[in-house]
Amino acid sequence: MTGCDSSKTKKSATTDAQSERDEETAAKRNEFSRLGMRDLEKSQKLEEIICQFWNNKSDMADLRSAGNSSFEMVARGFCFFDDGTLIKNPRGEYIEGKWTLQQEKKPFMLNITLSNGARESYRIGALTPESLKLGSTNGEKGNEIMEYIADAVGFQDNTLSPFYITNNLWRIAPKKKETTEQLTARLKGLIHFFVMYYDYCITTNSEIVNFTGFPSCFRWYSGGIFLQKEEELKPDWFSCFYNKEQANECYRIAEKLMEHKYTWPKGETNWVKQNVFVLKQMEKQL
Repeated sequence: MTGCDSSKTKKSATTDAQSERDEETAAKRNEFSRLGMRDLEKSQKLEEIICQFWNNKSDMADLRSAGNSSFEMVARGFCFFDDGTLIKNPRGEYIEGKWTLQQEKKPFMLNITLSNGARESYRIGALTPESLKLGSTNGEKGNEIMEYIADAVGFQDNTLSPFYITNNLWRIAPKKKETTEQLTARLKGLIHFFVMYYDYCITTNSEIVNFTGFPSCFRWYSGGIFLQKEEELKPDWFSCFYNKEQANECYRIAEKLMEHKYTWPKGETNWVKQNVFVLKQMEKQL
């Protein structure tokens, strides 16, 4: 048997494995295309790769270590869009702005102008579909390197991203009191955001589904959606409204919403899919 040539068998196994990977890649791209997403894994265009949701690598590592801790943690990040707009810290202060990429000479620069007038510039140390390294050019932090990570997924239509401005108007406080109908619409906007975020995590097969920094009056558990106790509501929830009185009125609407009976998917073991199944019913109820 030692004289048998197994090279054909090895070649066949390698070919089969490659064919299987190609089929998985094709299926993934078809699913992304169906949902309006763009697979950036093979892209080599910087202006295309950068247009996705970036989380600070160090902050996400801290969140993983903390597990289910109730401590409030910093979670910095960026969302860049191909229309030149951006969101800084979608898991926090959520401030919009505009961005440009300077590629004429090295080092390449990322220039940002925020809606509050602040300007930021970063040296691009490295950019791949899943990693972005930025060097600060601001004062004493000039040598600091910050690394951000992403899923290598963009959107063909910006409005399909959960972080695009049109899907986050609910978290921007109005300049005057709102009617009950407007508060109901604001709550519906909140739920729609989380529907989109859940769907994003499902499609990208996210390792961790984390809600840190997103304002909400709800608590998400494996196979359960609950309303937070009023005394547990966080400042970011109240910051979405004209005043505390309006926030409390919206909370009452949420209470009534939770009184309805909802159907949970039978046979589904993925808690993310379970929750979004019910969230979509809640959105429809509103």
